[in-house]
Amino acid sequence: PDSNIFDTVTSSKISAKNKVTHDPPMTSINKCNGTEEEKKEILIKWFNDSFPDHKFPYKQIPDWDDAVAISYKRDGIACSLEYEKGKLVCAGTRSKSGSEGENITDKMKYVEGAPLRLALPLTCTIRGELDTPISVFEKVNQTLPKPKANPRAYTAGAIGLKTAEEMKDRGIHFIAYNIISKEKLPYNTEIDRAIWANKKLGITFVRTEKFGKKKLVDLEEQHRDLDYLVDGIVLSVNWLERQVEL
Repeated sequence: PDSNIFDTVTSSKISAKNKVTHDPPMTSINKCNGTEEEKKEILIKWFNDSFPDHKFPYKQIPDWDDAVAISYKRDGIACSLEYEKGKLVCAGTRSKSGSEGENITDKMKYVEGAPLRLALPLTCTIRGELDTPISVFEKVNQTLPKPKANPRAYTAGAIGLKTAEEMKDRGIHFIAYNIISKEKLPYNTEIDRAIWANKKLGITFVRTEKFGKKKLVDLEEQHRDLDYLVDGIVLSVNWLERQVEL
C-alpha cells in the first residue's frame, strides 16, 4: 500500500493525424542472443543482477520456482488498450520509438480477446500483442488477392486496412502481457496477474508459469506445435514490486 509504483503512470492519448501517444512508452525487453555459451552467460548475469544477495555459480542456471516467471513471447504487433471504468476508449499500435503509434480503436470490435468492455469497471492500460492463429492464417490467407508470407505479416496487413469493416472475419486476436493501473489490484506477481486477468477481467492474458530449467526446455521443444508464432521465451522477476525496485 505504500508503494509509489503507479505515481508517474498516465495513459495512451489520441493525438493529431490518427496517432496515439503512449505514456509511459511501450519499450522492448532485453534480448539474450549469441552462442549457447554467450546466452548462458547473459542469463546468469541477469539472475545475479536481479537477485544480488544470491550469487550463482558460474554458468549454472538456478532452478527457482517462485522467484522467476516464464512465458512465451508472442510474435505479433504490439498494441496498447486504454480502458476507462471498464470501457475501451483508445487502442494504438507501437512505433519504433515506442512513444506513439497508429490509432486503431475502431478496429478492435473485430479483434478477439480484447473486449470493448471489461468484466470489471477498471480504469487501466492493458498492453499486449495482436496476432493471428496459424490455422486461421492458412485458411483466410489463401483467399486474399495478395497472400501474406506469414501470420505476422498477415496481422500487420489487416491492422493497416483503411476501414474497420475490412477487418471483419480476418481472425485477428489480442493477447495481453501487462496491466498498468493507478488502482490497487488483487495480485502481487506476474503469475497471479495472468490468472486474475483471464478469470476476473475477461481478457486473454499470456500463459505465465513458474520458471524451472525443465520448463524452459519443455517450452523450447513445444513451440513448433503451437497454433501461434512465438519468437522467444520471456523470463521476468515474478514479484512486481521487486521489478520496480530493480
